[in-house]
Amino acid sequence: GDGGDGGNAFPERTIRMVIPYGPGGGYDTYVRLVASYLGDHLGTTIQPQNRAGAGGQIATEDVYNADPDGYTNMIVNVSDFAINQLQEDVDYDLREMTWLGQIAEDLRGIGVAKHTGITTFEEYVEAVQNEELSFYSPGPGSGQVIVPAVLGVVSGLYPAENVTNNVITYDGRGEAFQGMLSGDVDAMAGTYHSILPFTED
Repeated sequence: GDGGDGGNAFPERTIRMVIPYGPGGGYDTYVRLVASYLGDHLGTTIQPQNRAGAGGQIATEDVYNADPDGYTNMIVNVSDFAINQLQEDVDYDLREMTWLGQIAEDLRGIGVAKHTGITTFEEYVEAVQNEELSFYSPGPGSGQVIVPAVLGVVSGLYPAENVTNNVITYDGRGEAFQGMLSGDVDAMAGTYHSILPFTED
């Protein structure tokens, strides 16, 4: 406080909204769409900041270690980051972070590059069984790898190793999409709406 008026109103300055991936993906789009509306509502500027690397761990550690004053926030793929925390020695604890809200709820999906010639689920399964597909991942233990691996195990159609042994790492979904266009990577998993911008009709 400052002597009786209960302190200054929040916010007094720009709020940083960290995006734990590179530009061009679904989370980047979500933040940039919401930032102007949220900024208008709060009466300040919301500054999006991409902090790609290590499957979101660099950004998460940055936000986790920031002053808990409301000026450093982040969009989080909770399932991916929880998996990272369970599987690796990370410098953050999601249980100790404050959760403000939910931007979207989305179905998970797997997209395959046009160069693969795959047009059906059966063709996808056969290609994974034969270890013919490479999968995009932003880092170790990410949902982009966990989703297709778990799909194979739960369905009994292929072992998880047919996915986890064929991973190509990119800093963000935009870079991965460029890799799919160039033929360097064959498949990427994610939420339906994060994959949708990279698909053709």
